Amino acid sequence: MEKLAVFGGPKIKSTPFGSGKRFGQEEKREILEALDSDILFYVFGTKVKKMQALMQSMYNMKYCNGCSSGTSAVHIALGSLVKVLKVL
Repeated sequence: MEKLAVFGGPKIKSTPFGSGKRFGQEEKREILEALDSDILFYVFGTKVKKMQALMQSMYNMKYCNGCSSGTSAVHIALGSLVKVLKVL
């Protein structure tokens, strides 16, 4: 195993990080659409449904739950795991 870069080993990233704009017109349009919907923080919003459908398709899953934070995601994952283990 090679040394970590902090201990004199090779660096993983050898190119500089980008310095341009992170968000363009498409992101601005999507944000404005979400704001204009007046249901920005609700699971019933069209953006949430769109994201869930995209994730279901990407990972070929029957179900997908959007959540508001990483902590919520961990709670959902643990709850799902407990349910699966009880079935086994």
